[in-house]
Amino acid sequence: MTRFRSMNNDGSSRETPLDLNGRPISNSGSLQRFGKAINYTRENMNYLAETFPRWDRDFLIGRVRQIFFWLQDGWSRQDLMPAEEYLINTLNDKYQADLQAMKVRGERNIIKEPILNTWDIEFIHSHLDEESQYFIAMVSASLIDYTVDNSGKLISGNDNHRLYFTEFWKFVWRDEKWLLASIYQEDALEIAKIARGIED
Repeated sequence: MTRFRSMNNDGSSRETPLDLNGRPISNSGSLQRFGKAINYTRENMNYLAETFPRWDRDFLIGRVRQIFFWLQDGWSRQDLMPAEEYLINTLNDKYQADLQAMKVRGERNIIKEPILNTWDIEFIHSHLDEESQYFIAMVSASLIDYTVDNSGKLISGNDNHRLYFTEFWKFVWRDEKWLLASIYQEDALEIAKIARGIED
């Protein structure tokens, strides 16, 4: 795939992919839409981190990446153990049911070469009160995603085509660790409310 180079915040360069028409694949639209939310959340998280180290930005980015790569690997292997270290129970139950259904159909969804750079994680919401703590991260990543049957025959997807996507991952603080609670798409009501609430 043809790529061109762009700059990171620290002045170093990184490659930006192009689509089949030569246009850059970018999350700039999402960054613009959530710009105010990102700035507000950054200030709020900096304030929280002064008292609670678990709100440190670098620590949270590390945790998001850790769970992202664990989930892609476990999903491909159809084994999400030890899920209690990474997922809340309800999300784990859903994923286990999805994996079991694929096993019954004789299918395996393969995730290859996942990429999630530290600079492609932004935080759009953070919350702390006496009852709960959570944040929502905007995750812009890429991977190869396809499904095979028990013989290894490709039945959906493309084992050579890289998919680029932006999702919104909600994490909650539970049992002294951050756990993945939900994954939203940009058109989800919860995400639209955040964008509108900050902009209004």
